[in-house]
Amino acid sequence: MAQGQAWKLGVWCPLVNHSFRYPIAYTGVLDAAYTSGTDFVLEKSGVDSILYPGHMLTNYVDYVTLGPSSNSSYLNMTERQMVVSASGTSLTVTLACANPDYDYAAGDRVCWIGSKFPGGWDAAGTMTHFGLVSTSLGTGYDDNYALVVGKGSTSSETAIIMGSEDGTSAQVLPLLEPNTYYNVGCWYKASSITTGNPTLTFSGAWGATTTLTFSTQASWTESTSVTGLSSALTTPTVPVIKIVLPAATLITGLYIDCLWMCHAKGTTTASSGYMALGTPDLGTIQWTHNDQPRYAMTMDGSSFGGVLGDDDQKYSMRAKLTNLDQTAIDDLLKMLRWQSRGNSLCLQTGIADVPPWLVGMMTVKFSKESYDLDLTSVDLTFTEV
Repeated sequence: MAQGQAWKLGVWCPLVNHSFRYPIAYTGVLDAAYTSGTDFVLEKSGVDSILYPGHMLTNYVDYVTLGPSSNSSYLNMTERQMVVSASGTSLTVTLACANPDYDYAAGDRVCWIGSKFPGGWDAAGTMTHFGLVSTSLGTGYDDNYALVVGKGSTSSETAIIMGSEDGTSAQVLPLLEPNTYYNVGCWYKASSITTGNPTLTFSGAWGATTTLTFSTQASWTESTSVTGLSSALTTPTVPVIKIVLPAATLITGLYIDCLWMCHAKGTTTASSGYMALGTPDLGTIQWTHNDQPRYAMTMDGSSFGGVLGDDDQKYSMRAKLTNLDQTAIDDLLKMLRWQSRGNSLCLQTGIADVPPWLVGMMTVKFSKESYDLDLTSVDLTFTEV
């Protein structure tokens, strides 16, 4: 996309882990003691209170954190061990790690990061491979992470569902505004898709479903739609967002990244699902790129860094738009009102070096720079959060 493309502004629908940057954090307690210097193999039967028990699959680069220990000889000691192998099904998982340095009693805490499946998603069905792309496997569209899916058999249909903990229903997704058009989409590529096409579907109580269809694509491709997400609802509803892999479809290397869902309710371009902000003045576009440390939070409130090895990347954009008419200013003020009600906004700039949609907060400085007082210039700053 060219740098001269008009910017788009939307009210962000807070999708769960939409860029697939964050893995699942598991937390539990040991129901059997472990002794230092012995082989350490953690099975589901040896851990209670596990979150997301259907997908305890972990990459060998992940870590298990043990402790604090309640063993009298190693009281309050904590350690992290790298996972050297992992296997499991929907009911049983085994993690083999280096030998622990300390002794642990039954009831001591254990937690680990399952980076083979994105946090906040779950699946029902069979896949030959699924995971979060990391540096060792490839790259996402705008960073080192994406969802990668493979399906080598025709045994069953698979649904990967956002916000689900049981593989069948959405539970933690945001409510949709009634009588609103939503712009939805994602970026994807696929080495090979045969016998049918996987889809990304957005559906809900409005009775209509918007479906984005994936096909073989050698390079990253944008897929977007608005049709079917306008609604005559009288009350807000929860969307159901899922990736569907048909039973007969065979897939090699399907990468999905950067999902988005936004609206511009109340503006003159609401039927597009976003506000057409316009093209910034030549030479006024500036942006900064900041890295922020990433931490994983466990159930007891403690945190540890170094999750998947990368920091969070955050951007801040600045630009000027000169002599906007009153209609554009009114639309911009409506977007600021949505922000003042506690909503995040999203910005698409079309700049190749910047993620396709930035999610954050906008500040605007207005000025009169023309003899025509009906025209207003805008200095805009958008900060990703």
